[in-house]
Amino acid sequence: MFEFDIIQSNHGDTLKLQHKQLELEAIFVLDQGASLQSLQLHGKQIIKIPHNWSYTDCYASAILFPFANRVQDGAYDFDGTTYQLDRNEMDTGHAIHGLLADKRLELNRAEMGPDSALLTFEFESKNLHPGFPFDFKFTLSYWFSLNSLRVSFGVLNRGDKPFPCSLGWHPYFNMDYRDKQTFGFQCFGQAEINDTGITQKMHLYKARSAFNWDAVVDDCFLLNDEAVKWRLQGFDFQLKSSGLDYLQVFSVPEKDFIAIEPVTAPSDTFNNGIGLKVLESKTSFNSFCELSWT
Repeated sequence: MFEFDIIQSNHGDTLKLQHKQLELEAIFVLDQGASLQSLQLHGKQIIKIPHNWSYTDCYASAILFPFANRVQDGAYDFDGTTYQLDRNEMDTGHAIHGLLADKRLELNRAEMGPDSALLTFEFESKNLHPGFPFDFKFTLSYWFSLNSLRVSFGVLNRGDKPFPCSLGWHPYFNMDYRDKQTFGFQCFGQAEINDTGITQKMHLYKARSAFNWDAVVDDCFLLNDEAVKWRLQGFDFQLKSSGLDYLQVFSVPEKDFIAIEPVTAPSDTFNNGIGLKVLESKTSFNSFCELSWT
């Protein structure tokens, strides 16, 4: 049976979801975008914050909205107006990881059963930031079954004007060098990214991913319809997405993780327009990614 509890502390509220027979435990931090910062399956750590890092070092499992990845210099023009976001990536002066990663998402719905669990969180804003002063409602759902997790996103433009957006999920998977060798997927192309992480253009081609795990990997790919696959802690994992057509992959040598990030667009979409969503007044956009294991 799935069950959950909300634990309150001076450092913020966390939600613990458990299924004792499966030795499944998931930890969500409500005040950090309801991010899934830890996932254990049969007692084995699958998703985590990397060792010696904090959430604010890496934004592990952050929900990325209204932009995924980076916006160059934090500035963009839309519909005749120039907007300025916080330049919160110190090394580059870019804006990074959206605006919800440090916001509280409220639990709106929780359904527990013997074979499944559903948690739905919501966030509403009319003027979140001068760099994104739009009226929207954001819905985030985690649906667990006995061998899968579906993460669903919904964005509703409640205002009278259109707005630009991209979104994604930023989980860190607990993978050592041997596990990393099993990671792969087919793609239709790869973003050309400069040395500060800004996409210059897309190179379109059909290929299978290939990585040098002895170097820093921070690349974005246009996926085809096949699953991303890897092996971890004795499980075979697959990741499939709907509406999130790109995959950002981040890894550091000698660190036991890969950030496997399904996103709707590569970096700097507000400026280069690649993968950009423009949500018209009173319309919505929905997408999801599904992680399954055997």
